[in-house]
Amino acid sequence: MAFAKTKIGWMDLLEKYAREEFLKALEEPSDFIFYAIHTLDEYSHNESPTSERVINCYLKLDELIGIAAEKLKVKGALEKTLFLIVSDHGHSPTHTNFDIDRFLENNGYSAFYYPKLYKAYIPFNASAMVSGNSMAHIYLKNGISWKEPCFEESIQ
Repeated sequence: MAFAKTKIGWMDLLEKYAREEFLKALEEPSDFIFYAIHTLDEYSHNESPTSERVINCYLKLDELIGIAAEKLKVKGALEKTLFLIVSDHGHSPTHTNFDIDRFLENNGYSAFYYPKLYKAYIPFNASAMVSGNSMAHIYLKNGISWKEPCFEESIQ
């Protein structure tokens, strides 16, 4: 399998190794195994929740659950195993996006947001914490301190 030198190509490589480690972990006795599937989220955000690549991720997940169940059955552990498949959020096709970070910066704020988190030396006076496609928390610095609340009346 060839991996492109793109973020998506690296996601495929990460998923390949994570899958291998998950299957190895099933060989040892364990009370808990956590396996995060990053490609589904990444591809859903970058392409579409119904793209061919995303559908293939679901098919690979289905295949992996089948392999895991068979391994556990052979070991006599399937009946004592609980599979939890969870998500941090759902996806729906997004055709229009309001860029909160750019909005804040265009209105005179120096915004702290992902992926700008590593630039801690910048004197931020706003923070945008986006959650999925339809929600964000915006925090504004009140003067020189983050300790006091910033009321609507003080926003210019």
